[in-house]
Amino acid sequence: MPRILFFDDRYLHVVRHAQRCMGRARMMKDTLYGDISSDIFANIPSVIYSDVLGKWLMLTYGMHLREFYDVIQIHESADGLHWSPLDTTESLDLKTRRFPNQLFELGQCGEYSLYRDELADAQERFKLLAIRKVNGKLESCMFFSCDGLHWVDQHISWHPFPPDLGPLSIWRNEARGTYVIATRPAMVDRRISLIETADWKHFTDPVVVLETDALDTPACESYGLTVLPYDNYYLGLYWLYHPSAEQVTGFPGGVSGKYFDGYVDAQMTCSSNGLYFKRSLRDPVLPNGEPGEPDCGCIYPRGLRLDTGGSILVDACVYPYEHGRWREFAKQPGIHRSIATYRIREDGFCYYRNVGGEAFLGTRALRYQGGEVSWNVQFPTGEFRVQVTDRRGNVIDGYRFDQCEVFMGDNVHWIPRWKDGRTLEALKGQIIRFEMTFKTGRLYAIHGNLELVLQPNPNDKEE
Repeated sequence: MPRILFFDDRYLHVVRHAQRCMGRARMMKDTLYGDISSDIFANIPSVIYSDVLGKWLMLTYGMHLREFYDVIQIHESADGLHWSPLDTTESLDLKTRRFPNQLFELGQCGEYSLYRDELADAQERFKLLAIRKVNGKLESCMFFSCDGLHWVDQHISWHPFPPDLGPLSIWRNEARGTYVIATRPAMVDRRISLIETADWKHFTDPVVVLETDALDTPACESYGLTVLPYDNYYLGLYWLYHPSAEQVTGFPGGVSGKYFDGYVDAQMTCSSNGLYFKRSLRDPVLPNGEPGEPDCGCIYPRGLRLDTGGSILVDACVYPYEHGRWREFAKQPGIHRSIATYRIREDGFCYYRNVGGEAFLGTRALRYQGGEVSWNVQFPTGEFRVQVTDRRGNVIDGYRFDQCEVFMGDNVHWIPRWKDGRTLEALKGQIIRFEMTFKTGRLYAIHGNLELVLQPNPNDKEE
């Protein structure tokens, strides 16, 4: 169902005594996980459900903390939140096996992004796009799988200039009929570009769509982008690297623009077409934790998925050291718990709250096409009301504030009713406006079949 979210005020006409704020995803600390090998720091958590195997799978990119080679490993779960290594020794014959839950030959696959393709044949249900080093040079590569366990190299290059970090996320753009790959445009070019493909054989050149600007912290860099199609939006977690103001790496052969130290967090960005992304407030929705917490140094949100009940899960790599210092894990005994899942309520990335009095919000004109309209509201100690006007702001009889049932509580799909059980269905097909008053709580979203009306239409009837 289409939604009205409040990353900006495109749908609003009047805003009084109201403040836009960013929500925060909360780490589910019982999901903290690390590979059983004390020598492995797990990165790039990619979670999928395998219908063939009847279980949740998670791929991770493991960095060996002492010998400094890379390995792809696989883990299993009954609920998609709590993990254990999946032993592949009987199902996969690997000549370079070093670990029981190893998935690829060493060097066969590097940093990657994983996608479940609902439109593909069963044998090609899962796509894994990656980069790898061959004869000292990076190349892009792609694998298909029917079950998430057995992968076939397609020997196809998806990126003309393989970048460090590889693909960042993959999603389907239904309106364009394409699959979209977020990636960096080239090595050490820390901006966000998009590549499109309709058939997984032919790929467009990367086009830069998102980069840091003057409102960001000094020398701030784009680090990554993770996207979730969300009804009429594409929600994005934009990873921001806030580097040390003092240190540029000085190792022999070092590249200008590569830093050690500094923090990585994630802010929100969104798109209505899946190509052009807008920034909102610069407050992180995945902020770094308190000193000593598992995510107090860096957070890399590699996956976004919907949970049952509508909440959103974020699968992330976390560590308590500043950027480039993951090798400090080698000094820690035991398992290095570097994978965690965060949760945020449905629509919870952004909200309005009242300030300096009772808030009043009024929408622009909306064509109501019928069906259920609901509000995502959180007012356990406050109150929320709705009234309906015509396009000129005249209150429609029977839909005044004082006729609306006052809402108190917490409901992601609250349906307003007015005196005598009156609902919105009687206004189907009309152009209307919503006005809302509230205090001591949060308004997250409006759900409903509502079309924004900006230009007069000669065929529209006058109220």
